[in-house]
Amino acid sequence: MLVPNRHEASESYRYGFQNQEKDDELKGEGNSINYTFRMHDPRTGRFFAIDPLAPSYPWNSPYAFSENKVIHAVELEGLEAHVLTQTFNDKGKVQSSSFAWDETAKPVKEGQIHYVKRTVSGSSIKRLRSVVEADDVDYQGTKLNPTPAPKSLIGTTGYYKFRDNDFNIRQSLMDKWYTLQPDAPDYYMDYGDKYVNRFSKDLYPKLSNSGKAWLDGALVNLQTAIEEKLESDPSIEMDNGKFRKFAFDSHVEAYETAGLFGLPVKDLILIGTTPNISDLLSKNGLKQVMQVGKDYVDHAKRNPVYTGARVLEFGFEMYKSYRRLTKKDDE
Repeated sequence: MLVPNRHEASESYRYGFQNQEKDDELKGEGNSINYTFRMHDPRTGRFFAIDPLAPSYPWNSPYAFSENKVIHAVELEGLEAHVLTQTFNDKGKVQSSSFAWDETAKPVKEGQIHYVKRTVSGSSIKRLRSVVEADDVDYQGTKLNPTPAPKSLIGTTGYYKFRDNDFNIRQSLMDKWYTLQPDAPDYYMDYGDKYVNRFSKDLYPKLSNSGKAWLDGALVNLQTAIEEKLESDPSIEMDNGKFRKFAFDSHVEAYETAGLFGLPVKDLILIGTTPNISDLLSKNGLKQVMQVGKDYVDHAKRNPVYTGARVLEFGFEMYKSYRRLTKKDDE
């Protein structure tokens, strides 16, 4: 925390504690630090969002800073790094290459990777490890398919950013001639990342306990579907339209399998009104809405008593909304 009247800062320099970006507009100078995957309040020494990898470290508080070692330790940002390992012979010729995701590696900036150069000479092996820009290294090996997302990322808000970054890293490594690189599927950031954050941060606190459980399950279903598709058809990332169609087609099953039709009506209303109208009225959005509506009718036919109760609940919610609106008008 900054000591009042005992510090200096330049408005032209955006970074503060541990070289993380300051967000002075939110809570005042030096009182909010952006750690990429979650925000930190130095006045309390705590983050006010859960680390995306919290399930992998149950012995740590998900809100704690650097395992509560606040003086000498550096906070790892929650998402780790790609590692490219290349083995050379004593004449400098590449013998083999491997590319992997290491959850134990120190986080690096977007577009960077850990690079391990192994030099084999006779019976001796020398390793030189460094952090490099993916654009500065040529991958010499077979075509790089999508890197499987770590299990700890599935169902989190960091997933789509991981997928987008992974695509760009792989294309950079394979682009030996520095030609025009393809763009990652726009679904990752324009839709997936946008709505995983909106649903998790804005919608989640408003839902009932069953609604929260549904959202957790739906996120896992949506992201698992992408992982399975990338494993069976890795080239789909190169066709933006084909990928977008697949992703949207997976939504309905993901929502319904997570228990959509068993939610209280209030949750259904909140869920249905969270997306932008423009997205709901798009070709893919309307297709989703129509399919969910058809499936709900089939569900209602199989469960008439339950559905009748839901219809009454819906009417009651509409009546309460009407009363709130008319009360405001009277006031």
